[in-house]
Amino acid sequence: MRLRLECRTSPDGEAGVAHELTLYPDWSMRAQHDLEADRVAAAFGGYTSCLRLEAPVTAANDGLELLARRVPADGPWTVGGLDETEAVTQSLGPAPDGGPLEIRVECRTSRTASRGKQHSVVIEPDWTVRTPHDLEAERVAAAFGGFTSCLELVDKVIPAVQSTLPLLLRRRLARLTRTKDERVIWSAVSVRGCRCHRGTFTSARDAATHLRSPAHLVKQYAVSPRPLTNVLAAVEGAWGGIDAPTAEARARADRVVREFRGSESLWAAGLHPEHVLEFAALAPGIDEPLPEAFFLGVAYSGVDVTWLTATVASRPETAGAAWLAWVPADKGSAYLSALQDWYSLGLSRRQIEALTIEGVSITAAEALARTTGRALRTGGADLAAWALAGCRPTVEHFQVLDQHGLGSTYSPSRAAVDRLVEVAQRYSPSPSRTELGVLLSLEGTQRGVEVQLERGIRSMAELIATHRRTWHDS
Repeated sequence: MRLRLECRTSPDGEAGVAHELTLYPDWSMRAQHDLEADRVAAAFGGYTSCLRLEAPVTAANDGLELLARRVPADGPWTVGGLDETEAVTQSLGPAPDGGPLEIRVECRTSRTASRGKQHSVVIEPDWTVRTPHDLEAERVAAAFGGFTSCLELVDKVIPAVQSTLPLLLRRRLARLTRTKDERVIWSAVSVRGCRCHRGTFTSARDAATHLRSPAHLVKQYAVSPRPLTNVLAAVEGAWGGIDAPTAEARARADRVVREFRGSESLWAAGLHPEHVLEFAALAPGIDEPLPEAFFLGVAYSGVDVTWLTATVASRPETAGAAWLAWVPADKGSAYLSALQDWYSLGLSRRQIEALTIEGVSITAAEALARTTGRALRTGGADLAAWALAGCRPTVEHFQVLDQHGLGSTYSPSRAAVDRLVEVAQRYSPSPSRTELGVLLSLEGTQRGVEVQLERGIRSMAELIATHRRTWHDS
């Protein structure tokens, strides 16, 4: 992605020179000037505003999933009293009591050294770092080829841990996607050089665990493994409760999850017990525990939670709620509205999916019920039977089918209609798929329809008008 930005060479400058900045898929940056040279100049008091873009770009990467999430109309999700955007942007601090955290680190002064001297560093509540040596002087030395591992610790490792902490505490949802073809596949936001860049995962638990792993974080933040593991261990030890939710929180969440110890499984998949309780409230009218699939769907599918709540309330069923939680908002308002209407009518998932794929709205069932005296649900079921074959009969079609006792008792085979569509291509004009399905229902066999096509029949109305028909129910 290319951005047009203003580049200033003085912190007091009111205006600068506009130029392009390129952001790559891995969130690295390329400017129209040498950023490494600018860093050397900055060590001697120089200034360029482009260097100050690195932190905002990293924050945008870490927070992008929050921009894509749908939230209820009455406000954002809360986790432990914080809205989720605030939970990400607020400095959680290296220790839960709001104080500093002192850790022992290994300081190497050579890139090739395998070991170095041990000393303490203090991570302040705002994640600034105090070390026993002058980092600014070391930055100057580094500009001339010097090396100290503490620069990487302060500039890259500790910021990486700070960015990861909300994920470790389950204050921020992981960025996961699920695809379902022949089998369910989970994907994590990929980092070049990491196994997630080309690989997939069999469960949300595995994908989320990978995103929190040191192996992934090393690649994501381009840091050395040993100092990252050291700082992670210290921060995790200070916070505690990262491997599993507290017993009290687990007990509350387990009451609304159907699977045994479901809250622990959802914790591994990146969901805080508070997420679990809040998501359960999106299924009003359901008094029994919900399956894990429901909670994972709310977290990772991109479902519109306002739509989900209203749709579940129209027909409170656990299986239905778990399915609806996986319907993404990007299906569009027309699709979601039709699905909600059919779901509230009491149709099965298979029927509803067929109707929505074919674009049949509930107004078609209402017209059919009004004209033929069917119950509304029966009209929907009859339309669904034809939609499963890729057909959309009109009210007039059903009136004729009803006369022959076929309106609610017959539905064509999709394979049979597919075959007739191929045959009909030999004739001009070719009948529509729906007309072929209705002709098949009236003739009873594919061969009977082929005979009528040879005779010039192209629709139900023409078949009736000619009186040249062989009704299979006569």
